[in-house]
Amino acid sequence: IEKNNLFVFIISHLISSSIAVAIWVLKSQFIVTLFISDNSEYNTFLTKFLYLRIVQGYLGYIIAVLFYYVLLFYQTTIDNREREESFKSLLREAELKSLKSQINPHFLFNSLNSISSLTMFDPEKAQAMIIKLSEYLRFSLQFKPNDQITFEKEIENITRYLEIEKIRFGKRLAMQFTIANECNAILVPTMILQPLFENAIKYGVHENTEETLIKVTAIKERNHISFSITNNYDPESVGLRGQGIGLSNIRERMQLVYGSTELIQVTNSNHCFTVVLYFPDIQHPL
Repeated sequence: IEKNNLFVFIISHLISSSIAVAIWVLKSQFIVTLFISDNSEYNTFLTKFLYLRIVQGYLGYIIAVLFYYVLLFYQTTIDNREREESFKSLLREAELKSLKSQINPHFLFNSLNSISSLTMFDPEKAQAMIIKLSEYLRFSLQFKPNDQITFEKEIENITRYLEIEKIRFGKRLAMQFTIANECNAILVPTMILQPLFENAIKYGVHENTEETLIKVTAIKERNHISFSITNNYDPESVGLRGQGIGLSNIRERMQLVYGSTELIQVTNSNHCFTVVLYFPDIQHPL
């Protein structure tokens, strides 16, 4: 209906309905005459109330057309819904790709700066850092932005990242991992944890002359796992903090993947910064 001019639409249906009614009246008249041609009274009755049959024919046409448009509208609604879901899926993948693309260069630039610094006074550590960086990037680049991997593999990749930073900061960086075995098979978005550890390094270790402890805990709770990361920091460096792009990206990715904004909590107390993520219990098939 929406694709045609209203006047043309009405005229075309008037013409087609008139043709249909004429065919119906003439055909019925022929059939009745064929079988009861000797009943003049009935033939007179048919002729007298011909207008009622014509009205009946138009009503039948209207009902048939309405039924057709109801079916057409139903089919169009289904098609539109499928296209909308497809569009949402493509949009979600594009947004995930955009969010992840903001993470990879950030980490790469930081690592290259660290390697550049190490080449000046410790070439062996710089070489070891390049090897570990290549392993880390090889693992990271093999996945698409909307892929999910097991929590165990995600932690393994994070460990590679921390080993790179350990070469850089030495004793200033301390790590403590407490991860329940039940968490290892849970599926999580790729590199979802990366910005958290980058922030812990940047605002904890980098700005602190004393030892910074990055404490990681993961436990199974009902139908989800609770992942938390805590790092102490120097309160004197609060003014150097960034704009929270990493946390914002994580929040948006969690919203896109799981459809909820309640899966991330951030607290800051007693010179310790803590982020908690909740991942639904979606197990990797064995």
